Amino acid sequence: MSQKNTSFPRFPLSAEAARANKKLDFDGKPFTSFVHFGGFIWLQSTIARDLKTLPRPSNVHLHFPFEKFGFEALVKPLPPAPPGYQPPVPFEVLAENLRHDLIFFGTPQAIMNTFLPSDLLSMVEEAGVRLAGSVHLQAGWEQGPLGEVGETKWLQEEVNAPSKGQVATGIVGMVDLLNNTPETVRAQLKAHFQYSAFRGIRYILAHPRAGMNDFTFNPRDNLVDDPTFLKNFAVLEEFGAEFDLYCYGHQLHQAIKLAKKFPNIRMALNHFGTPIDVANDKKVYNKWVEDMRELSKCPNVYCKLSGLMVPLGFREFLYKKPWNTAGPTAREIADSVYGDMIKTTVKLFGVERCFFGSNFLVDWASARYGELLASYVLSLEDMGVTSKADLRKIFRENCARFYKLTLTDEAKL
Repeated sequence: MSQKNTSFPRFPLSAEAARANKKLDFDGKPFTSFVHFGGFIWLQSTIARDLKTLPRPSNVHLHFPFEKFGFEALVKPLPPAPPGYQPPVPFEVLAENLRHDLIFFGTPQAIMNTFLPSDLLSMVEEAGVRLAGSVHLQAGWEQGPLGEVGETKWLQEEVNAPSKGQVATGIVGMVDLLNNTPETVRAQLKAHFQYSAFRGIRYILAHPRAGMNDFTFNPRDNLVDDPTFLKNFAVLEEFGAEFDLYCYGHQLHQAIKLAKKFPNIRMALNHFGTPIDVANDKKVYNKWVEDMRELSKCPNVYCKLSGLMVPLGFREFLYKKPWNTAGPTAREIADSVYGDMIKTTVKLFGVERCFFGSNFLVDWASARYGELLASYVLSLEDMGVTSKADLRKIFRENCARFYKLTLTDEAKL
């Protein structure tokens, strides 16, 4: 598939990033990544502050006039509204909600641009590396008669197959574990697993603590104590499905409880557990280390090295507006608290249970793909993890083993 039809700006890598990324060619075998794709997948659900009253129709932002409401124009503009178009949700309501949501996402560029395989491959090429495979993480698909299974179908047929398995090599989808019966969960998993690239699900547990002005992914907290959720979660083991676990830092004790209750279900912690404001609050960092140490004792839990997201508090990176400038360098990222998080996580979980994840396009709010990728390599170098064998595990083998991927070793860009 062509990687040239992209509107995302490109910049040369810093010298140190270029050097670091050269280490990710393992005797001719390229690396792996995980990512969110969207043929407007990001637009399938309204990002709403009030999940009870605001409807969630498909493509609700499809014709939203960003500049009219004071937002920068998207790098990849959405189609203009046809004559007489009436939005399913008033544009004024969407604008108000979007301003609130940017507390979490930083910029509309990171969530409203269409991000397709060609865009990923262009960024990989810009980074100076080759891609053996990638894993798609669910991204809010809700349209069509198939529901969330439609996302898996689209990815299998329109992304995985045309790329010969190089892109969306594995697919992590969605099944509602709170509002269904175990019988329905079984039926939905069976529907997902008819597509060969499907590997498991992510059901987001993230819920803000009291007084936290942040994004609500799930309207309820403490799902790990909910009997319905637990009965449905147990069904994953019947299918051998993996679970991508996304929570906030203050919820890591819930992740620990879930991992201990289901030791036979493999789980991948997303984004270091997203400890809010960890960059600026030493107490948050220390508590995060304490909880990560306890979580690392669960042998069924892996950790993705991913998630340089706005709510972590790295405003110095967001301020540089990496969507239209070169953004922070790999060295700047590695020398920040984020680099400390990378090193602490690898020290606790070991090189056997950590693997790289790009979290693109979301992390584009903070850094460019190539610099972010290199920042992980530099952080590992700083802690003495430099052998080709260890780097191969973190950037290739662990991901392939966890998701049971067949990689495209001959990937050329």
